[in-house]
Amino acid sequence: MIGFVPPSEDPCAILAAQIVARHRAQLPDLTGAVVLLPGYAGAARLRECLLQEAAGHGFGALLGPSVSTMRDWVLQQARADDRGVPGEHARELILVEALHRHRKLFGGADPWHLADELLTLFRELTLSNEALPEDEQAFVDRLARGYGSPAALEPLRREARLVHTLWRAWHEQLDAEGLIDADARYLDALHRLAQSPPEDIHLWFAGFDVLSPSEAACIAALLERGRADVLLHGTTEGRSGRALASLIARLGRTPSPWMEGENPFSAFLSAALDEESPVPAERAARLAAAVPESPAAGRLSICTLSDAEAQALAVDEQIRGWLADGVAPIAVVCEDRRFARRLRALLERANVALDDPTGWALSTTSAAATLERWLEAVEEDFAQHALLDALKSPFLSLCETREAHLDAVHRLERDVIRHENIPRNLDRMREHLRLRRRRLDTLWAEEGYRSVVALIDAVARAAEPLLALCDARPRAPADFLDALEESLLRLGMRDAFAADPAGCRILEEIAAMRADAATRPIRMRWSEARTWLGRVLETRYFRPQTPHSPVQLLSLEQAALARYAGLIVAGADSTRLPGANHHATFFNDAVRGDLGLSTRADRVGLGLARFRRLLEAAPRVLITLEAERDGERLSPSPWVEALDTMHRLAYVGGPSPGRCETPRGEGAPPTAPSSPVGGPSPGRCEAAPLPDMERMPRPAFPARLMPGRLSASGHQDLIDCPYRFYAARGLGLAPSEEIVETLRKSEYGSRIHLCLSAFHGGEEGLPGPFGKPLAEGHRDEAVAMLEAISAEVFARDIEDNFLHRAWLARWRRLIPQYIEWAVGRAREWTVEKTEASAERTLGDGLVLNGRLDRIDRGAEGLAVIDYKTGARVPSEDDVLSGESVQLPTYALLAEGVRRVEYLLIHDKGIKTATTIEGDDLDTLAQTVRERLEGMVERLRSGAEMPAWGDEDACRHCDMSVVCRHEAWRD
Repeated sequence: MIGFVPPSEDPCAILAAQIVARHRAQLPDLTGAVVLLPGYAGAARLRECLLQEAAGHGFGALLGPSVSTMRDWVLQQARADDRGVPGEHARELILVEALHRHRKLFGGADPWHLADELLTLFRELTLSNEALPEDEQAFVDRLARGYGSPAALEPLRREARLVHTLWRAWHEQLDAEGLIDADARYLDALHRLAQSPPEDIHLWFAGFDVLSPSEAACIAALLERGRADVLLHGTTEGRSGRALASLIARLGRTPSPWMEGENPFSAFLSAALDEESPVPAERAARLAAAVPESPAAGRLSICTLSDAEAQALAVDEQIRGWLADGVAPIAVVCEDRRFARRLRALLERANVALDDPTGWALSTTSAAATLERWLEAVEEDFAQHALLDALKSPFLSLCETREAHLDAVHRLERDVIRHENIPRNLDRMREHLRLRRRRLDTLWAEEGYRSVVALIDAVARAAEPLLALCDARPRAPADFLDALEESLLRLGMRDAFAADPAGCRILEEIAAMRADAATRPIRMRWSEARTWLGRVLETRYFRPQTPHSPVQLLSLEQAALARYAGLIVAGADSTRLPGANHHATFFNDAVRGDLGLSTRADRVGLGLARFRRLLEAAPRVLITLEAERDGERLSPSPWVEALDTMHRLAYVGGPSPGRCETPRGEGAPPTAPSSPVGGPSPGRCEAAPLPDMERMPRPAFPARLMPGRLSASGHQDLIDCPYRFYAARGLGLAPSEEIVETLRKSEYGSRIHLCLSAFHGGEEGLPGPFGKPLAEGHRDEAVAMLEAISAEVFARDIEDNFLHRAWLARWRRLIPQYIEWAVGRAREWTVEKTEASAERTLGDGLVLNGRLDRIDRGAEGLAVIDYKTGARVPSEDDVLSGESVQLPTYALLAEGVRRVEYLLIHDKGIKTATTIEGDDLDTLAQTVRERLEGMVERLRSGAEMPAWGDEDACRHCDMSVVCRHEAWRD
């Protein structure tokens, strides 16, 4: 029997009642019943309903029934077969082998990507019971009819030849090795089940909305024998009913209603989504006449948020609000994994777990990220970013203790890579390590030197097995996997992976790759092996163990048989519902339909059916979507627009009364001006307090974290944004100085500082200082000296990157202009110090420190010059108003300073700017000092440090990921 249940009814409760009624005589023994579902998401709830139904008959426990997916159970019943089934990796390798043999068929296309597409196509062809013609020309003719084009067209013939040749090669290879494809094994098992089902077993098929022809034929045969019942959930009317109507046609039987009736909310959904009338106003008039009051008010809400972050915050708040009201269980249906990760993070911050049956791609786990970074380091001559990322990972340890390992990594990063500016290459790191040891013998402990040398040697030893393979020679896959595992073993990563759930999954996949590749003759170059491993990590999933949670994350497909107290459909824009119009790589829809494969229309119709059914799975439904993504406006899903339009026309003729928004606390992101359905957010209990939304962060500075020393740049951070100072200077989150691989303006500026310091004051290892007076008669000698210094300073940059010659050329063009300015400056001022370190103790023990580019002495005292090579320089008004504190801070650091100024060094020339001197400087310096001392005193007393959200300060702020100003600033 086929039982039909409308979408408004609970399918699990009805199925449980049917099962118990049929097997009542055997209660509490239900081992004679087997329930087969499209997925496992509804299994737990079905068992709950069965227990509740059995309790009504006086039984507190049940033995059985067995609940499984159709594919898993059918394959368990399959008879023994001498033919083996290739693993997933072996299937890919067999097809890649075939592609290598027929490379002329696909030109320069990626064989791994093509293998994915072909395996998907072959799976569809197999399950559709479709055999391609033996003759290639017959297949070409069939495709030509589908395309409506002459069979002689070369693109058509090329596509037909590729698919036909590889289909035959695929099956011939399987036959030659005595193998059978997993889908063919499943097909064979379906045929045998249809012919001879197990004795004393009654099958219940529930929740299916799509079946392959072979699956439908098997179920039809079981129905004919009276050995099965089928529960169908949904509607067969209108557009959303086409998928179920097609499935019923395949089963060849008329369903019997197991539950009758349609409620007002169902009528509203049918009018919006199902009716075929092209005039919405006519449908709305009929709906309003049949259902005068809006059935969506208080039940269905639509909310458009400004962006992805605002949407995640709104969904997080709605979930926590429902939980505070006792609304559970809750489902979040979303097709966007990126959104899901952000939502998980927000909920976990509130100690709310998110149950995700799908899990995460292995590539998104920290274990896989560490593995990837290690392989990148090996490939890129141990480039510092990839190398340090790998070394800092908790999965990797190359010293006796974790603390010793991290100390050695810190020394390598700070003292060698960053201080010596070594972007890559272990030999260069070793060499500069020796030079640094010789240069700083009294300052740098011998023990520290040995620990870093040992770390570099351990890295080199761990990389040896892989480096031996990094060439163009093809090798067996086992060679790559052996080298990978040996490298992981030497790094300590193998043991660390074995102790981590995600790491265990990676090791399992590597073992499966090894087993499946053991019998394959395929040969791979390093790049192909890396592609293979990368695709495995992208396509295999890891599901973390989470405690039982009242909040579940599902896809539309997984939500079959679902019933929840609250439901959120997130990301309901047109790119996800029904989704972008992705065309299959092979064949258009006409050809696919002729071959019995799914078409775009089939997939959209199935998605609509699931969406329509889902909206009645809970008494509280919230639909959310973003107004824009990456700066581009997004349009709502046409299905969501249909709901909104129908409600407007039928009940309000305009925006819905009582505008429905997600619950919002202070600082919540605004909704876009779309028209939601219904009244206030469903199910809100006004007596229950809502969790606060994100606000401007304003922490107090813990006294133990208050720095005792403050630089000029730290002083500026404190003025620009107290929160940035707190995060960067207090919590120590300021990013490390970047290594120069491609010079930017800031690095270019540091080179100019060094050149001028060597010219005026002298620097070890560089020519200079210029020993003659800076006067007209020595102009050419001064230019020559500064050019020689510059060549030495830029030499290492040019060694790392030939393009850095352009930066040197840019500076050399300015050298004559600088010498001309310096000659004029020397008439009144004498250079006293360059790159001078200075400090001063202020009130309450705070030490102000900094490095002064240059101090000159003149008739009235000292002048501090700060070199500026960038385009933007603080104006005199910014300095005098106290907004820019760099120059007055320098005045505080050096005794007797009567003048502070910027020297602009850029393509437009050399000139002084923003000069503050005399009494103005004295007053400004004293005011800035008093303000700083007062601020520090207040901070030490527990004053808050707010994030200003100032546009200029936020534009290039490294702390924005901590502050998350986009979440609260609007």
